[in-house]
Amino acid sequence: MQDVNEKPDPNLQYKLLMEEVVPIKDSAAAKDFSEGLSEVGRIMNLHVASGIPKNKLSVVVVVHGPALYALYTNEAYRKKWGINNPNIPLINELMNNGVKFIACGQAMNFLDVKKEDMVSRINISLTAQTVLSHYQLKGYVWYPITPR
Repeated sequence: MQDVNEKPDPNLQYKLLMEEVVPIKDSAAAKDFSEGLSEVGRIMNLHVASGIPKNKLSVVVVVHGPALYALYTNEAYRKKWGINNPNIPLINELMNNGVKFIACGQAMNFLDVKKEDMVSRINISLTAQTVLSHYQLKGYVWYPITPR
């Protein structure tokens, strides 16, 4: 856009903490990308489109509640929804662009989600709440990603 006169400083390090809690509502929704994971990509793309280099983005996504199902392996997703997980390519692309995923251990326990049910390279915390406070104290900006 030509009228934009407020731009972010491309020399700063942008530390983004995204709290992803958007559930997969039903088997029809399970066929599409997770709304929450898509929003992570959208927020990152908006930063890049605003002139921030990718190497200046540090993104951490803490996932809890039924949003954890989007992190399932194909095998676990097939058991739950009867199809392969359409989110895996997006998760891999996000990870390949430096996104760190952290699953809430309490939610995993409550929902009976095992580490082996999730795609590899997912970190696990005791609780999402301590991830939120820890990264905010490190200067990360909190983005709650909730159902629309």
